Amino acid sequence: MSALRPEKQITWTDIFLSEREPAGMSLLAGSVLAIAVFLNLYHLYAGYFGPPDAHNFRSIHLSALLIITFLTKPFTKRSGTALGMVGLFVDLALVLLAIACQVYVSYDIISFAQRLGDLNQYDIVAGTITIVLVLEATRRVVGWPMVIICVVFLVHTIYSDRFFGFLFGPPTSWGGMLDIVFLQEHGLYGIPIMVSASYIMLFLIFGAILIESRAGLFFTNIALALTGRQTGGPAKAAVVASGIMGTLSGAAVANVVMTGSFTIPLMKRIGYRSWFAAAVEAAASSGGLIMPPIMGAAAFIMAMFLEIPYLEVALAGLIPAVLYFFSLFLGTHFEAKRLGLKGLPKKDLPDLKTEVKKGGHLFLSIIMLIFFLVLGRSVGMAAFWGIISVFFLAFIRDETRPSPVGLLRIFERSATTAVSVAISCASAGIVIGCVFCSGVGVKFSGAIIALAHGQLWIALILTMLACLILGTGLTVTAVYVTMVALTVPALIQLGVSPLAAHFFCFYFGVASGLTPPVCIPAYVAAGVANAPPMKTGVTAFFLGIAKYLLPYMFVFSEELFLIGTFTSVLIAVISASIGIVSLSAGVSGYFFGPCNILERGAFLTASLFLIRPGQLTDVVGLILLVPVVVFQWHRNRDISGAHSRETSTKH
Repeated sequence: MSALRPEKQITWTDIFLSEREPAGMSLLAGSVLAIAVFLNLYHLYAGYFGPPDAHNFRSIHLSALLIITFLTKPFTKRSGTALGMVGLFVDLALVLLAIACQVYVSYDIISFAQRLGDLNQYDIVAGTITIVLVLEATRRVVGWPMVIICVVFLVHTIYSDRFFGFLFGPPTSWGGMLDIVFLQEHGLYGIPIMVSASYIMLFLIFGAILIESRAGLFFTNIALALTGRQTGGPAKAAVVASGIMGTLSGAAVANVVMTGSFTIPLMKRIGYRSWFAAAVEAAASSGGLIMPPIMGAAAFIMAMFLEIPYLEVALAGLIPAVLYFFSLFLGTHFEAKRLGLKGLPKKDLPDLKTEVKKGGHLFLSIIMLIFFLVLGRSVGMAAFWGIISVFFLAFIRDETRPSPVGLLRIFERSATTAVSVAISCASAGIVIGCVFCSGVGVKFSGAIIALAHGQLWIALILTMLACLILGTGLTVTAVYVTMVALTVPALIQLGVSPLAAHFFCFYFGVASGLTPPVCIPAYVAAGVANAPPMKTGVTAFFLGIAKYLLPYMFVFSEELFLIGTFTSVLIAVISASIGIVSLSAGVSGYFFGPCNILERGAFLTASLFLIRPGQLTDVVGLILLVPVVVFQWHRNRDISGAHSRETSTKH
């Protein structure tokens, strides 16, 4: 089989270099590229030498991405109409305001930082304009739901005395709110935007180099070479390749487009239905956000909130992530068995040795990244050396060497991808700053505890529902940061460890992307597969059902975070793995053969008992599971034997 080929996508770099584009579009593309190049070089400098003044560093990061947002996501469609001209004027005005506010902050940063608690009129004007700019950028990038949430928290902070119940409190002046949200590092320029500027931007550069080096192509080919001949091989290859690329790209939708354009047609080719093929890609791509070593942006923010090294967060997330992908692997296997599907013939698969020779050296950059994290270096320093290593490794072979135009695409891709992360972090920072001002977070946590009557399982369900509802309109990062401010303290107060409480919200923030009716990765995958969008979303939901149960598993069993003795961790992993097998069999309706309704019920019930660790629950789960497994084995052995005898008689 010849190597898979990526599809050509038009970028701002292509527009800038094209001689056919109007002068206005070329100027716009050139401006975007110039800012992107500056942003990349600025963060590479900070990654090696360390960031300059914290407030200035974060504000420059945000201002540059605000400008890119207003240039690349216009107010209206830029055409020759009067409305288009008005939109262009609005965009240029917003760009100039962003530049003016940044110049004001940076002009005398020392004096600016010394005015904490004593703002002048210019500070209030600059702070107000910056918040408006962030809200407008949020509307364009994240959507109206996050804008509404920010506005609600701003209004509540200013007029707390006009609310009732646990929302009642002393009001805060606009200047007092700006002191926290704009000048200090508790709000707009707090932990979320700090992580975006210090770490995420560097990892996006790392991922952009890998993508331009066609790493997605090589990883997909290697996954196909390893799993393609197995039962339902292309689907298993999609799980492996999407897991690898998802952790590098940090974006489920981008991962769907990159790997799905290769794997979805192959899944349909061997007999998977279009919506199932799309669901596999969506569920696997979404899972990339929870797979170490490079997880989503929220994982880096989690490390800062918990004040622990990122390596500890990555290690804690390893077993749950492996269990999730194990469930996807089983789901594709059982579906293939149920439909009688086979793998691809060897002649139609990439050659493993050839693909490793072409692109396997790119894996060394990931090893380099992990090596620096294990050595205890800062995340920024590890990312910097990961970038240096992958850049030089890419030039080793012709197949992976970026062209001069490709280098511009690396700058562009990392900067434009950073837009959604940074804007989400900035808007989440507004929420955190308002919670800090009003103290509503403590009251909200108290309300959850009261509503749950002190019962942990009720509080967990309420938190889960809140995450899934917020996730219909927010990014994973925004969901996680909002829930950290509102519900994590309540879970900790009810006895959940801080690590488990943060992971609980993180996982359900990721799961919200697969939850109908708003499940964007599934809808994008449906477009690639030409499948019904809602049917794809529902299928992806059930295929990735483990993501909804794993948070409960590690809340009640920290051994899944590799915390505890070797024996206790091993028992917890075995119990959870059996539970995942039982869950996958129950959802797919197949184990050794098709399951009737009683068998499916037994599988699902057993998996629920195996969620919570403990001898009693494990024994009950096994009592339910073992008989149905034995019965399935005997029944399908008899059916297979009868079929073999019938075949022999005919011959």
